[in-house]
Formats: sequence, structure tokens, C-alpha cells
Amino acid sequence: DDYIFSAIAANGVAKPGSPIPHDTIQKWLDEFVLAAKIKIGKARLTIHCFHRGGAQYRFMEAPIRKCWSLAVVKWWGGWAQGEHISQLFAKSTSQHIYYVPKIA
Repeated sequence: DDYIFSAIAANGVAKPGSPIPHDTIQKWLDEFVLAAKIKIGKARLTIHCFHRGGAQYRFMEAPIRKCWSLAVVKWWGGWAQGEHISQLFAKSTSQHIYYVPKIA
């Protein structure tokens, strides 16, 4: 497995193939937003942005040999606890809109 956020052992060595738990990453993101004084009202930034942008790029923007099929994007959508696919992907420069149904 390949993770954006790989776990780090107590000795400081990265552990590729072992993810940092979702709750830990979310805690770090919350701390960063607070320290950076980012004003978002009652909203909360989540790690979803690290996932969605990449999947949308692979589906709509990537070079032909690096594009993902809709099936792969749907599979990738189950990446984190509490995440479900129910999004519209729209490319601003075209009229194409892709609906990805929620996967149980």
C-alpha cells in the first residue's frame, strides 16, 4: 500500500505501507488551522481535500495512460472512515458532468 501519510516509528523512521490513523491526521490538521488563524466559521477542514483532488485529476485531467476509470475513482472513494462517494465532478472548461453514486 502507498499512503500520502505513512506512519512513523518511535525512532523517527518512516513505515511505508502503514498509514497514520485518520484521527491523528485530522487532529494535526485541526491544530494547523487553529495555529494559522484560518477563519472558516463553524466549518471544519478535513483530509478529504487530499483525496478528492487527486481522484478528480486522475479521472478528468491526467494524461491518457495515467487516467483512472470511473470504477477506480469509485473504489478510491472508500479511502477513509466516514467517507462516501456522492459527488459531482465537473470540469469548469467543459459541459461534462460526471455523477459518482454513493457506494454502501
